[in-house]
Parts: sequence; structure tokens; C-alpha cells
Amino acid sequence: MTTDQPQTAIASDTRFILSDPSLPVLQCDKLLRELPGKRQVFSGDWGAHQVVAKLYSGARARRHWHREKRGSEALRQAEISSPDILYAGNLKDGRFLLIYQALPAAITALDHWQKCDNNAQRLTLLQQLIELVAKIHKAGLIQTDIHLNNFLLSHGTLYAIDGDGIRCYPALLHTRLYRKNLAMLLAQLPITAETLIRSAIPAYHDHHPQSQTDFTRQLDKELSRARRQRRLRYVAKCTRNCSEFVRRQSFSQLAIYRRDSFTTSLDSFLCNPDSFMEKGTLLKNGNSATVAKVSTPEGQWVIKRYNIKGFFHALKRGLRSTRAMVSWRNAHRLKISGIATPQAVALLEKRVGLWRRNCYYVAAWSNGINVAALEKVPEPQQESAASGLTTLFRQLVQLMIYHGDCKATNFLLNQEEPVIIDLDAMGECRLKCLYRLRYSKDRQRFLNNWPQNSPLYDYFDRQLP
Repeated sequence: MTTDQPQTAIASDTRFILSDPSLPVLQCDKLLRELPGKRQVFSGDWGAHQVVAKLYSGARARRHWHREKRGSEALRQAEISSPDILYAGNLKDGRFLLIYQALPAAITALDHWQKCDNNAQRLTLLQQLIELVAKIHKAGLIQTDIHLNNFLLSHGTLYAIDGDGIRCYPALLHTRLYRKNLAMLLAQLPITAETLIRSAIPAYHDHHPQSQTDFTRQLDKELSRARRQRRLRYVAKCTRNCSEFVRRQSFSQLAIYRRDSFTTSLDSFLCNPDSFMEKGTLLKNGNSATVAKVSTPEGQWVIKRYNIKGFFHALKRGLRSTRAMVSWRNAHRLKISGIATPQAVALLEKRVGLWRRNCYYVAAWSNGINVAALEKVPEPQQESAASGLTTLFRQLVQLMIYHGDCKATNFLLNQEEPVIIDLDAMGECRLKCLYRLRYSKDRQRFLNNWPQNSPLYDYFDRQLP
């Protein structure tokens, strides 16, 4: 039987019969992951073993099955911690199957990072990750699809998984490949983890010695490139159909929203946005924008409608990216960078073909106070909040992201953590000379929120980059 047949829907509680009738039946109880028509990953039981099974279908099933098997075996031969393969073969119907021994109480490195209570725990995890990557590199291997979900922590031991992304090089890897691969992993950590990264890098040299000064200096450059590439890919991804986002476009409108955010409330908004806004509390009613706060069963939303003020304004804005689209992209630009901003829920553009008219941006409500009230905050909290704001600006400078409108009301303090709002003038630069011009305007506009020679003005003037 050929294996390029379409994959049919399979219930999670399913029995699979192997091609060898003498072997036990595979009993799967939970579908862990699915790439439609390509791969399904189950947890279940096989004889006396608790297992994770990968089932391959489609035209390239044999190729991916073989590559996964070869990569996992390469990890084991190099004595890299990796789950044991219990079976590599076919089902009775010819589809390719890999059965791994399940790791007890396994959790991905990403989930563990998010559950860490303090930086000491995060540093321990980061050192384990870097040590494991160093051992993989020393063995002449590289994980081409390196991310935090491809490492599992079980009873304190970190395991590498996903053999499909493992590549073996007959000669020694070039040092730059090491750096680029490590930078790809570190780029997935928030920009706030910069200090932890620097503290953990010696763990790489302990297990795979390099020219430390040059390696660390070059790694900083590779990390900056990897962050930018990852950020730009995610900004592009957030405007198209994928596992995380839905894009619905017709002649009269374009809607983009998070797949996990679609509810009856969101459907009502997409059908009649103006009527939906009228149910809420009006926060601003200007010529260029109308803002309303609306309560829904899913929580409170802020809806910002960007208005077309007249015929000439319509001509000016009609074929450009709308401010709602710019805000949507920038919300995800900040999210992927680990910088706080209210969760983007949806955007809606009213259109006539390609001609854009009124547009709407929906985000979660944030309860923070704006920075204009910073002078009224008790002094200990004021110092902490001011320090957080200067840290935020340093992070934006490091990422070469500018805000474009740094008035005090566009920065909220949520439990002393700064949150950025009003993202329709934000962007990022590739050229440092251009960014310096943009940032100097941001910096001066932010300082202008307070009278000259006031304590806060003097503090920010000294501390801001």
C-alpha cells in the first residue's frame, strides 16, 4: 500500500495496528499535535510502555520519517539526552510510524521558563539549555529548527527532541554556524533576559571551548540579527491565515483576528462595529479617531475607530496601510520582543475593493494609570516606575524601535510595569543614523511631559539613553 494517500481524521482515542502482527497494538489516548495531511503526534500506551507516537502521512512521509529517525539516532550516538526510539516502521495500512519512550512529567523549556518564579530559576534553565546546545555542537550536529519547545525537562534533566531538524556535518562546524544556531535559540527569550543571557554564556565555553572574547562579541551581533529576523517574520505572519491568526477578506471589508479570540462578541463586532461601539463607554470622540471601552463576556475591550475626515483625507489614506493595520503589526512587534502592550484582539478595515475607508483596532483594556500622574505616585513607587520607564526606553533603543508620539498618556503604569499604547505611529529602523533622528524626537517629546528643571525631567534627562 502506498503512503501518499490523504490523511483521514482520526479520533484521539484510537488503536493502531502495526505491520508486524506479533507486536502489541498501539493505543493512543491523546492527540498532542497535528500538521494536517503531514504528521500527527499522540500520547498513549504500547505494551507495557507509556509512549509518544509520531504518525506520518502524505507524499513526503517516508522522507520526514527517515530524517526524524536518523536525527534521533544521531543524538543518542553522540550521548545527547534524547528519548529512546522503541519502534520505527509502518502501520498495517503502510503509514510510517515512530514510537518514543515517554518522558515522565515532561514539560517544554518554554513552559518551564514561563513558570519560573525568579531570575535564579530562569538562569538555571538557561544554563542547562546552553550546555545542551554546546554538547550538540561539539558532536558535529546542529538543530536547524531550534526553539524552546524542542527541549523537554523531565526530573531535572533536559532532553533534545525533534530529530527531523538535526543535521550532521562530516567535518567540524564553522564557528559562525555555532553562533547563528545559538543566537536563534536565545532570540526567543524576551529582551528583558539580556543580563541572564550574558551570565549563562560561560556555560557554552565550559562544554565547547571557543575564543571567548571574539565569540561573545560576535554572538551579540548574531543575536541582534536573529531577533530582527524573528520579529519581522512574526509581524508578517500576524496579517495572514495561519495557526494563530485568521484573515477574512471580501470586497467590502478586511478582518484579521486571533484564532483563539473568536467569540460571539467578536462576531457581533465584525458584523456591525459601530453599533457594537455604541454599547460601550465613549472615551474619545475626535475628528481623526473615536475610542470606546466595551465590556464583553471575555473581558473589557478598547475599540479605536480611525475616521475619514473628508474627501481629501480619503484620497490621502485610501491606498496606504491603515492606522489600524499599523497598530496591529506594532502590537505583535512588541509582543514578540517581550515588551508590554495590551493584547491585540482584532482589526477591521471597511473597503471598496482595495480602497480603504474607516478602520477599527480592538485591544484588551489595561487598568494602568498614565505616566502623566507619575508625580502624584508615592516616592518609593515613583522611583521604581521611573526606573522601569528608563529600562523600557533602553530596550526600544536596543531593538531600534521608535514610538512616534511619546506623550505621557501613551504610557501606562500597570503595577509599576510600563505598558505602551497608541501604536499607530510606531516603527523600526534598519539604519542607525535614521534611528538616532527618530529616537531623539521620541526622547525630547517624552521629556516635554514635565516642566524643565522639575525632578522627573532632570531624572529622565540623566537616565534616558
